[in-house]
Amino acid sequence: FESDNDNDEDGDDTTNDLSMNEDNNDSSINNDYTDEDEQNNIQDLINTTKKDFSGVKIADKVEPHI
Repeated sequence: FESDNDNDEDGDDTTNDLSMNEDNNDSSINNDYTDEDEQNNIQDLINTTKKDFSGVKIADKVEPHI
């Protein structure tokens, strides 16, 4: 177990060192994608019709034809 004040220069990074890396471009904080973008795309993501499904409806579940 290592403490949060791990020396970054020793090459033995803790989880906090990795997640707080300013050069980490994979972080969702640093990207330009916003919640508004996701809300605007909801109609594109949820565009299903009855013809998209093939099967027999049993209660609330669709079972595939075998």
